[in-house]
Amino acid sequence: MALEFEMNMIDQVPESTVCEVHGRPFTRVYTHDNTFLCPTCCESEAHREHMTKSISFLAEEISEQLRVKLVPHERQLEGFAMLLKDITDKFKRCNLRQQLSQVLDLIRVITKGFEKS
Repeated sequence: MALEFEMNMIDQVPESTVCEVHGRPFTRVYTHDNTFLCPTCCESEAHREHMTKSISFLAEEISEQLRVKLVPHERQLEGFAMLLKDITDKFKRCNLRQQLSQVLDLIRVITKGFEKS
């Protein structure tokens, strides 16, 4: 959820990291409309009741979601690296026809692996 929140708010990220109204750094984000708020904004009547998240907490949520999404790909790449090492070892002991066959097999395995993800 935070990742979608972050991706939707990219266009709304202000040029400055400082509130134009109060001159204080942004510390929170209003979760309903992705408005960046400084501490003074958060205490104001206009935003006091709003559900907000700290920018640092939101960054941690997004980082964790990205890490979780990348883990399967890291394992897949580790698998490809091991397969490549194995094939490279065999490749050194083969004739040209066998080498080409092994390269084609490797390409097929990698292609299938990425098609599944």
